[in-house]
Amino acid sequence: GTIVGGVPVGDRGFVFIADAESHDDLDRMLRSLPIWGVLEWEVTPLQDFDARARQERTILKHLKAEG
Repeated sequence: GTIVGGVPVGDRGFVFIADAESHDDLDRMLRSLPIWGVLEWEVTPLQDFDARARQERTILKHLKAEG
């Protein structure tokens, strides 16, 4: 996996985007960072735009078929 990040403008925090194979992989990646034990972490999983669009189209198709 990989981690990239930066500091939000005007904020005293960090933002990272990580590419991990699994939740366990991400946990290992975060724990390997020197600042892991010092900071409070909030993890928000992201979904690929194309995958989400396909999912929404499928839901819409089912709703139209029911209506």
